[in-house]
Amino acid sequence: MQKLRFICLLCIMIGLFASPADGKTRDEIDMLIQQGISACDAEKYVEAVRMLTEARKVAQQEGWNEAWAKASYNLGVCYFNVAENVKALNYFTESLQLCNKKNLGWRQKSLSMNAIAGVYFSEERFDKAQEIVRECHNEALRQNDSASVVTYAINLALVCNRRHQPDSAIAILQKAKQFMLKDDKKHDKEKMETVWVESAFQKKNYRAAAKMARELLQEPNVMGADKTIMRIYLIHIAFDQGRFDEARALAEETEKTASITHKPELYGLMSQIAERNKLPEKALRYRDSIIIYRDSLARMQNRRLTQNGEVRVEMLQLEADADKRMAQVEHHKQLYLFGLCIVGLVAGILILGLQMRRIKDQRRIEIAETKMKETELAASYRQELMKKSLEQQQKELSTVSMLTAQRNKLIENILKSLEKSEAVSNDPALRKLMDHLKEQLHNSVGLDDLVVKVTSAAPDLATKLQAKHPDLSVSDIRFLSLIHLNLSNKEMAGLLNISPDSCKKRRMRIAKKLHLDSAADILAYLQSL
Repeated sequence: MQKLRFICLLCIMIGLFASPADGKTRDEIDMLIQQGISACDAEKYVEAVRMLTEARKVAQQEGWNEAWAKASYNLGVCYFNVAENVKALNYFTESLQLCNKKNLGWRQKSLSMNAIAGVYFSEERFDKAQEIVRECHNEALRQNDSASVVTYAINLALVCNRRHQPDSAIAILQKAKQFMLKDDKKHDKEKMETVWVESAFQKKNYRAAAKMARELLQEPNVMGADKTIMRIYLIHIAFDQGRFDEARALAEETEKTASITHKPELYGLMSQIAERNKLPEKALRYRDSIIIYRDSLARMQNRRLTQNGEVRVEMLQLEADADKRMAQVEHHKQLYLFGLCIVGLVAGILILGLQMRRIKDQRRIEIAETKMKETELAASYRQELMKKSLEQQQKELSTVSMLTAQRNKLIENILKSLEKSEAVSNDPALRKLMDHLKEQLHNSVGLDDLVVKVTSAAPDLATKLQAKHPDLSVSDIRFLSLIHLNLSNKEMAGLLNISPDSCKKRRMRIAKKLHLDSAADILAYLQSL
């Protein structure tokens, strides 16, 4: 009889704990998901992840598959927006698997597949993206969903262009054009024509590309960035066809409205046009502008990367805290059940007590391991951010080196041409120009900016070197900072306007000051500081 009472009591307790998690209903979970989507749209990703994670866990426990799939999909969107592609891909895949297993319908499945393709596209894995988008496009055709057919046709054509398959892209867009008549959306039409211009340009069908580009420029609803892209295509076409004056005029007009993102490409074209028109000084100015705007873009990307990294850490910390809270709730439930059972099971007090002690120890270990993982994860993200920042600095310095070398070579060529000319000795203006060019040749472009970049890449290096080797000069420390960035002798020579042999000899002199056996040991020594 006592055993029967115990079994009945245990069944009652299990029934009590089988109620919905946190007491939330399906409508409340749907509302929580919608609030998470709104927070994501407002770029409040940490808040969005908190709400969507809670909704996902409850929906998963209760078997509400549609809500579960929707929450997982939107969690993926949050992580994708902060460039955490691995986590985003996991959530999108989870949503897609739920759609396949539970037959949740075409709409949610297509969203998940398109999102997975978007992750692959952002990582430039265009073959995988093309495969998935083509499947979405074919399914939309079978469903006779005109709006989806147009959307996926545009996406598929865009991927084809990235894979340099303009014929395939145009064929897809032509087929989708008939569905555009059924679902006449102005935005989709303009987006389709924008992709179509790119395809025609890749095919070198300049006549068709120029015609569509000019028509899009007349549309009032086309975004400014798209209009800039259309103008750049027109500049390319005019330049390729030898209409340099037209290309120059269009480039100068585009310069007034182009965003900072498009300025480097635009100034590259303007530099080529100036060279064709035999205007070397303008070509030099435009090349200098390329350096300036690329540097500005790099700084913006670094700031964005840092901000995204901080948000990612907060989001991962939030998920870890949610898991910890769920573990604590589960632990408290077990404790409560144990307390109720112990009243009727005096004889089993010792066994149950030992069991609970073991459970507590396991929970403590799990919590300790979770904290350790969180600490390691935060440290890993900080290291990753520092590594990416250093790599970005190396890329920027390599770019400065290349452009400086090109600039010096251009100046040398101009000087050689002028020296061969007999008119130089009789023309004071030409002699003055030669003196100015020689002065420019011996000056480093943007030296102050270069020093700032080197210092920011290794902020503590100079202090440590001065402390350990007070006989090093400021110039020596700058040179060591370039070595610390793993630049070659050729790259450093381009930056410092000296020969590679001079760089090699200077390495040997500085190695002696550092009491090293070989110049090859300098980099390892600097990395050990």
